[in-house]
Amino acid sequence: MPHHFHLPASCARTACLGSFSILLGLACSDLPELPIGQLRLGLSSGIGEAQYRLADAHFSIEGAAQLELESSDDPNSDSLQRALPVGDYSVELLPGWRLERRSALGSEPAAATLVSNNPLEFSIQSGELTSLTFQFRTSGEMKAQSTEGELRVDIEVDGVGAPQVLISEFMKNPELLPDADGEWLELHNAGTAAMELGGCELRRDEQSLPLEGAVNIEPGGYLTFSNGETPGFEPDILYRGVTLPNTGSFVLSLACGAQLIDQVNVDPAVLPNRAGRSLSLSRARLDRNANDLAANWCEAVDPYNGDFGTPGSANPSCAP
Repeated sequence: MPHHFHLPASCARTACLGSFSILLGLACSDLPELPIGQLRLGLSSGIGEAQYRLADAHFSIEGAAQLELESSDDPNSDSLQRALPVGDYSVELLPGWRLERRSALGSEPAAATLVSNNPLEFSIQSGELTSLTFQFRTSGEMKAQSTEGELRVDIEVDGVGAPQVLISEFMKNPELLPDADGEWLELHNAGTAAMELGGCELRRDEQSLPLEGAVNIEPGGYLTFSNGETPGFEPDILYRGVTLPNTGSFVLSLACGAQLIDQVNVDPAVLPNRAGRSLSLSRARLDRNANDLAANWCEAVDPYNGDFGTPGSANPSCAP
């Protein structure tokens, strides 16, 4: 189904054509270019045996721009992602959707009730992340989550929500060791269930680190990755082929197949950038949406080998 975008009436009256960044192809040449944010609609929930997918879903977006999306627009993806101009919106999941439970044996219908507010209201803000959750019940209770910024709509089923494994700390510029021996990353499971990461990938932009074999992370647990055998602690996994630039922006992400588990945009212009200090997600903000906000990251203050960080253990809280 084609995506339908509607311009404000003032633009339609002038009947003007112009260039509009990313996805919107129509604009008024006499209007300033609008800032853009991102809309992301998640279609799947859970990993492994407890996995659900929303099928035959038709989303109607109303607000600063109008748009219709269907899950069939990208049938091989676990999410739909589109650009939208900054502004206030609502998203409605229209009747006709189905919930499927997936396993190694295939897919089967799952009787479910939509229990979240429908439509959901949200705002798109330039360069930030907003997360909303459509909630479904087959049995049991569920939790809602919401922050501001780019819109990411996930689904939750019977408490089987999006995995809560997140990027919680990384050292991109060690001082006592060369970068090739002292760079490291940390994952933290902020959820209540263990997660098997075998077959997933850690990525830095186009560089990729496949996680092979059994890579389990327990609830409340940590996994550390280092490019050197003796970075000042005993890492869980050694790696090569992934580097963390000391200057310049980059994106760190964790993905399992088509499902993006977590992503962090690292911009030295808005994050601390001192040598010998890891970037540490505040203990009070251990959430895969909260780690998208620069204010929730701070320089490490605890020494581990002369450099500073808390690899494999709880981070301190950033100062308010």
